[in-house]
Amino acid sequence: MSKGRFEQLATRKAWLQTQAAIERAELLQHAAGARRALQPASWLRQIVPSLALNGNSLLVVWRLLRRYPMLASAGPAWLLSGGSRFGKLLKLGAGALVGWRLLRRNRND
Repeated sequence: MSKGRFEQLATRKAWLQTQAAIERAELLQHAAGARRALQPASWLRQIVPSLALNGNSLLVVWRLLRRYPMLASAGPAWLLSGGSRFGKLLKLGAGALVGWRLLRRNRND
């Protein structure tokens, strides 16, 4: 083979190696993007895009619970499950709040 043919093959090889490196870098970027998109926090942001702590956050939570009623039952069940100290305190606090509201209601009637 002639010297020109070797240079041509070497140039083509270098070009193909560069192209493969670029494609690997793009694949890594797309994989990182897919990994971020599949995280639970990302899913929550897609479901509730306006869940920001502002003046109408209670309205947003109310709309969320009406749209996804499973959250209304699964959320408290998850919080109260198990024998954790937090769950026990939450139960005690909820019972105290209900009792206080009943007492206040009976006083007003």
